[in-house]
Amino acid sequence: MRTLVLLDAPSNLGLRPPAPGTVPGVCKLAGALREQGLLARLGAREGGVVVPPRYDRGDWKEGDGVFHAGPLAEYTVTLADRIEGHLRAGEFPVVLGGDCSIQLGASLAMRRLGRYGIAAIDGSADFRHPGNEAVNGPVGAAGGEELALATGRGQADLANLEGLAPYVRDEDVRLFGLRDGDPDLAELRAAGIFAAPGGGVRAPRARTGGGPGQNPREQVNIKK
Repeated sequence: MRTLVLLDAPSNLGLRPPAPGTVPGVCKLAGALREQGLLARLGAREGGVVVPPRYDRGDWKEGDGVFHAGPLAEYTVTLADRIEGHLRAGEFPVVLGGDCSIQLGASLAMRRLGRYGIAAIDGSADFRHPGNEAVNGPVGAAGGEELALATGRGQADLANLEGLAPYVRDEDVRLFGLRDGDPDLAELRAAGIFAAPGGGVRAPRARTGGGPGQNPREQVNIKK
């Protein structure tokens, strides 16, 4: 088994402020998890912290694209460098966020090494991009857009770092637990992205097989 390495990525750059003049508090999550003894409970090696740039949207306004785009791009590359180093050493990095935009650092690191996929459990696909703003609202917060960016949708200064877009191919994405009736479902499925809403995941499982000498297998009743 590969050595687990616990690495903090306490960035809040991808979220809108919860109230005017405030900053999102998810940057405290990694520390809170560590206070519960996560390092020892996982039997992991210490990987340290990738310190994010300061949260400051400046004079950004709606219509300006993704806020913090420059700092986010810088942080994505720095985080990817750290994750790539652990992967090349044969280790398994466990990255503690932070908001969902830290996924870009992991995706870029793996893209440098070859072809990998994403499996995510979330109520939202985080798939907002310029092509679906009429449904999802204008782009701005990368924490609600990271899957779109990782699959090559959106502004190039985040979606095509190092000329490696897409970091993940549509067919290599698996999403579980989306809200039933999520407005992104039709677009996700048209793109060939597997998406299982929460209602399907929680549905009773149908048992098949079970003949002599066969092991029965269970299937979740999910329709693509």
